[in-house]
Amino acid sequence: MWKSASSEHGTVYRAATSNLIVPIDAPLRDRIAPVLTEVTRRNPSRLVQIERSERESPDSRRLFARTTALCHLRPGGGLVCSEQIVVRWSARSCSLVPSAVQALLVGDLPVVILAIEPGPRAQWLAAFEGIADLRIADSATESEPAAMARLWTDLPGPRRTALHDLAWARLGAWRALLAEAFERPEAAEVPPAIQEVTIAHGGPAPPAGAWLLAGWLASRLGWTPKGAARGHVRLAGPTRPVTIAFVRDEEETRHLIRRVRIRSGAPRPFDLSVEHRGHDPVARIEAAAPVHASREATFAYRDLAGSIVGEIHRHEPNRTFEDAARVAKEMIALWPAP
Repeated sequence: MWKSASSEHGTVYRAATSNLIVPIDAPLRDRIAPVLTEVTRRNPSRLVQIERSERESPDSRRLFARTTALCHLRPGGGLVCSEQIVVRWSARSCSLVPSAVQALLVGDLPVVILAIEPGPRAQWLAAFEGIADLRIADSATESEPAAMARLWTDLPGPRRTALHDLAWARLGAWRALLAEAFERPEAAEVPPAIQEVTIAHGGPAPPAGAWLLAGWLASRLGWTPKGAARGHVRLAGPTRPVTIAFVRDEEETRHLIRRVRIRSGAPRPFDLSVEHRGHDPVARIEAAAPVHASREATFAYRDLAGSIVGEIHRHEPNRTFEDAARVAKEMIALWPAP
C-alpha cells in the first residue's frame, strides 16, 4: 500500500499522534466517515474503525478487517497519511474485538475512544477502560435525560478514564458570551440577585447542552437543586431562590439552545437575553434592564471535526465540565418522568 502511494504521489509521510478507536454502527457510518477523514487531517492518527456486521454468516465467528490510508496533500508536495484499519465484528465474534484491537495499537501513543453513538455501549468497550487515556462522547445524541446522566457518570475500571463530552465543547461560545455580559460594570453585582433563568431550545425535551449550561450556571453561582415541576427546576441560591425554566422554541427544529434569558429583581434589576440561530456567525444580545441596549457579538461556532480534535488536544482535567455535569445530573434526578 505504501509503496504504491509513494510511486504515484512522491514522498509519503506516515504520521500518527494518537490511536483513535471509533465504534460505528451502520446508521452512523455515512455521516461520520467524512468527519473522521477531516479529524485525521488535523490530527494524524492510527484510526481503528470498528463496525458491527449487519448480517450473520457461516463465518460470523471470525473478525474481518481491511486496511487503507487516509492521505492529505502537503502544501509543499507529498502526502501526509494516517492508517485506517476497519474491523468488522458480529454477535458471535464480539469477544475477539478487544484483543485484536489492542494488538493493532501503536505503542507509546495516547489511546482515544471516540464513542458518539446513541444508546448503550458495545460490550467490548469495557475492556478498554484500563488502557484508554480518553473517551470522547456526545451526550447530544441522547434524547432522554436519564441517558445523558448515565453518560456523565464516571467510568468504572482499574483506573479512571477521562471523559470529554462534545455537547460541553459546543457550549464554549454560549459560556463566553454569558460570562462576558457579567464582566460589564452595570452587571458586576447582579449574580447574587438572579431569580430566573430561561433556556429556550429546539425539540420536545431539553437537549444535553441545555442541561449542561444550566449546570454550569448553577455550579458557578452556588445554586443547589431542590425540586422540579413540569418545565422548570427550583434551586436554592446563596441569598434567594432561583428558577431555571426550559422552554421549547417552536421555530427551532434541531435539538439546540436557541435563547438564554437571565433576570433579577430589586434591588438590582437585570434582564438580559442572548439568542443564536443555527450556525450563524453572530449572536444577538438584548438588555432590557438596568438599561436598554442591543448588540451583536461573534459566536465562535466549531464543526464536529474541530470539536473532536479540540478535545483530543485537551489533556488537563476539566473541573468546570465535571462540576456542571454533576449539577446537571442532580437536576435530571428531580425532573418529573414524562
